[in-house]
Amino acid sequence: MSQSEIKDYLADGLRTLMILRDQRSGHYDRVRKGFQADLDFLLKIGRIDTEQYNELTDEQSYELPS
Repeated sequence: MSQSEIKDYLADGLRTLMILRDQRSGHYDRVRKGFQADLDFLLKIGRIDTEQYNELTDEQSYELPS
């Protein structure tokens, strides 16, 4: 994956989590765990840095703006 594709994937994943959380979907936990595993992998292979990782794993990032 190119950096652009990774950026798009992360943005899509974040938006998905925001919607699932806002709607109190039963799928939220499963999707969040999968997204977390992807972030762990991207950090391990050096495609995202620690700052990005910490920002994207903070569940407050998954809240829709009021």
